[in-house]
Amino acid sequence: NKIGLPLTKIILTHAHIDHVGSLTKINAAFPDAKILIGKQEWSILQEQLNPSNSHTYSNYPDLTPLAVEPTGFLEDGDRINSLLIIETPGHTLGSISIFDQRHGYLVVGDLLQTRGGPAIAGDIRPLFPFPGKATWEPKIAIQSTEKILTFQPSLIACGHGDWLTDPNQQ
Repeated sequence: NKIGLPLTKIILTHAHIDHVGSLTKINAAFPDAKILIGKQEWSILQEQLNPSNSHTYSNYPDLTPLAVEPTGFLEDGDRINSLLIIETPGHTLGSISIFDQRHGYLVVGDLLQTRGGPAIAGDIRPLFPFPGKATWEPKIAIQSTEKILTFQPSLIACGHGDWLTDPNQQ
């Protein structure tokens, strides 16, 4: 830990393997850290894993079962100190973004990407098509992107690619 502070919370933007695959190792290294995920994402994941449910999400790319049980759930408007949770469905229906109100920094998971070219989830970039192909509802992702831009972030951290350091001009 380079900054000398304990890791107390692990916030998952969504439950695709490339975002939760190391959760077991991280949890082992920081066993006291709370694991937090969007309440809607967790609900969908539970439905997807339960074959007895009449309503399934079988038409959508698979979410990944979490190897470690979450200790808390997040919803739109929840706050963790200076962090504001924003529900941003589209890439998955339960995706969340995290807005640091102190600095205007926004972590969007896979709602946006810059690797292979800038894109909103669902807009497939041939040089890096995976986030686009794994998007559940591209039209909803556009609505979520419009929503996050109302916060006028000073920086956007995408799950894949370089950060957008002047997002309001791009």
